[in-house]
Amino acid sequence: ASCAGQILGKPKHRDHAESMLRLLSGRHHEVYSGICVWSVRSKRTIVDAVCTKLEMSPLDDDMINSYLDSGLWEGKAGGFGYQDGNDWISIVDDGSESNVVGLPMERLAELLEQFEQIAENIVVDPRS
Repeated sequence: ASCAGQILGKPKHRDHAESMLRLLSGRHHEVYSGICVWSVRSKRTIVDAVCTKLEMSPLDDDMINSYLDSGLWEGKAGGFGYQDGNDWISIVDDGSESNVVGLPMERLAELLEQFEQIAENIVVDPRS
């Protein structure tokens, strides 16, 4: 996740998760996923990235503490999980919901369907 020029990975501890949630509270932010489709047989590949914009409602202290107490923030980039059923997180502009939870399935399907037309040859370093 990215917000206000900061990259937000997985929080190291509860206080770190709290600082992330306070940064995101009431703001827009982006979630990015990289995709690589690689055909070993044809030695061709596609590398792509998908960005989904999210908006988080303003969170008060009780909302933040309740979420932190739940432990659902652990292991989740930005200190929250979209899939946790929080009504304070919404996707902006019909972005990819599957991207937010880990793999942009719509884009992956497009890349697989178009693989033969858009894949590039893999450059192999002869020294390896």
